[in-house]
Amino acid sequence: MSNHVRKQKEPKTIVKENILRVMLEEPSRSKEIGKVRELSKEFIILGSWQIDLDVYFMEVLDDLQVAGLLTINQNQVSITKDGLIEAANILSKHQAIEKFFMKDLDKNEAHIAAGILEHFISKEVLENMNRIRSLEENGIELINFTSDEGIITALIIDDTQLFERMVSMGICPGERIKIIAKVAAGFIVKLKHTQIAIDNSLCNKILVAMI
Repeated sequence: MSNHVRKQKEPKTIVKENILRVMLEEPSRSKEIGKVRELSKEFIILGSWQIDLDVYFMEVLDDLQVAGLLTINQNQVSITKDGLIEAANILSKHQAIEKFFMKDLDKNEAHIAAGILEHFISKEVLENMNRIRSLEENGIELINFTSDEGIITALIIDDTQLFERMVSMGICPGERIKIIAKVAAGFIVKLKHTQIAIDNSLCNKILVAMI
């Protein structure tokens, strides 16, 4: 498989989104700084971001206060009306992705999958995921797919790290995939503007459909 990694959001943006989502889900709209830090880590799936949250956490809190999205009073953080609006948009995207995975995974697994995908996918991919949900069939394995182009409908993967790695390369439900060539070891495919090689073992884990 290619070493290409899809560009994702900057660490500070990921930390910002996680903090706002935590504050939205807090009934009192106010929480101690230490608790916000702890809960924000729950939504960081990529191992490298665990360190980044600690590096950026206080800086991001200050940025959110300057932007008028949070207020900080001593050791307490509160979310503002503007913060609630932005947080609601963030949570809506997460819930849409989570809902997509609920048809095949339990709630916790769907939550983890959404936590990985929400920092990678575009609006177009999210719209495609909504279209996929209306399909009666999940699609067929890429290795058996006979058309030149389709949309990835599912990844049959239990390993969270492998799922994360594939998503980082653009291999995720809702993404359009074009088969460039079949080789002995697998396929050369195009995802947006990037060509990558996928071996046969992974081709069996990628379901594709014509939409």
